Amino acid sequence: MRRIFLMLVLNIPFLIFAQSTAKRKLKPSDIYRLQTLGDPQVSPEGNWIAYTLTSIDSALNKRNTDIWMISWDGKQSVQLTSSTDAETQPRWSPDGKYLSFVSTRQGATNNQIWLMNRLGGEGKQLTNIKDNLEAYSWSPDGKKILLTIQTLLDTAKPKTPKPLVINRYAFKRDIEGYITQRQPIHLYLLDVETKKVDTLTS
Repeated sequence: MRRIFLMLVLNIPFLIFAQSTAKRKLKPSDIYRLQTLGDPQVSPEGNWIAYTLTSIDSALNKRNTDIWMISWDGKQSVQLTSSTDAETQPRWSPDGKYLSFVSTRQGATNNQIWLMNRLGGEGKQLTNIKDNLEAYSWSPDGKKILLTIQTLLDTAKPKTPKPLVINRYAFKRDIEGYITQRQPIHLYLLDVETKKVDTLTS
């Protein structure tokens, strides 16, 4: 029942839009008006829901994802990020005082974890990861964050490309292309205060 109510709350803006707009035929340009909600995260005390809102910028021909939060009763809605860089994976700190997210803002090459006070203010960069951050999770005491990182293999292209060796059923993936080598994934532990990262698996 709680999950059904959560879905209804997140879809309130779309229900209002559908009711207040006169019927007309669809146009190809309407695709740019579509917005996508995702990754809802309920705050520890249960009063707020953080989520991502993805929209399309037709002028720049790119998608942009921002983080919003809405009160449980649906009466208050607050936009937390508004940069041109995507912000994803919002996660509440266990004490509910902070909201972390993942972004490549400020020219970062790879996704980094950022931390912002839930009351407002600019997010502060928490990590400086050289490889590909897949996921992360707060420890129950809020002092550490578990990182799931994919180690990037050497992607330098030789002058004479080697032949592709395909030995799997799923041999290709969008954006990544042909999957010829398995990228190793390992776990790390980040100390939030000191920003020190310890290796858990190798």
